[in-house]
Amino acid sequence: MLGMSLTPSPQHEVDARRRLAFAVVETLTAAGLPGHVGTADRLHVPGAEVEVDPFDDGGGGVFVHWVASQELADRGIAALESGEFDHPAIQLKGAIAGAMAEAMSTLLTASGFRIEVSDDDYRPFALEVFAASD
Repeated sequence: MLGMSLTPSPQHEVDARRRLAFAVVETLTAAGLPGHVGTADRLHVPGAEVEVDPFDDGGGGVFVHWVASQELADRGIAALESGEFDHPAIQLKGAIAGAMAEAMSTLLTASGFRIEVSDDDYRPFALEVFAASD
């Protein structure tokens, strides 16, 4: 995992990340996928969630990951809490996240974005998104 800092990035960089995040949402919704920029008041909304990390460290940037249904998340959490680590709900959630990451990567790359698979342990199956000029 990358080093973490609680030092905010300069405001112009955060603004550029927000513009990029909205462009990602626009691209994914044009393809027919539900998408939104994640905020603290929009927890667990199914679809493509685009995160703007405002901090000035290796984890700062724009990330997109797929959010499955609340019902599937609840089944997976219940399985984890009961120690059923090979429960079908956990397997399905991982399969969905992997498949959707691949699909979103294909769509975003075709639209001119540069994509890297996030190596952040706190963002499994997430894609880091960069503007084509980065």
